[in-house]
Amino acid sequence: MPPALIHALTWIFLGLLWLFFLRAIRAVWVEVRQQRRSFEEAAEEVKKASGSNLSPLKLRIVEPQDIAGTSYELKEETTIGRSPGCGVPIEFDDFASGIHARIFVRDNKLWIEDLESTNGTFLNEREVLRPVQLKRGDIVQAGNTLFEVYR
Repeated sequence: MPPALIHALTWIFLGLLWLFFLRAIRAVWVEVRQQRRSFEEAAEEVKKASGSNLSPLKLRIVEPQDIAGTSYELKEETTIGRSPGCGVPIEFDDFASGIHARIFVRDNKLWIEDLESTNGTFLNEREVLRPVQLKRGDIVQAGNTLFEVYR
């Protein structure tokens, strides 16, 4: 092959490679912006519901007994798991996943969903297979930890 053709093909390849990276970066940017927008919309829903029964709901540990009574305030999105970054960290529970479940706001109501945890999430002794609405007095089990939803 003539050197001029190799040189031209090299520049074409580099140009296509740059286009690929720019498209990938753009796709990530669009996804992040959409997630940010949905988070802001959820925050607005919580603000609208500030007079309703959403804002005062909390999660209190019932079992294990040695830390029973520890409570956590529920926000527009709260995760439960062994990861220290979770809103409800249960790093002491070996049966809980890193990010086990999430509690979130939808239609001005609190919902819980299992995040494909190894041992499942249970609400009032029933396995959570899809998002389920939370109410005051509900018992949530993540791993071996039991929580009560209260005001």
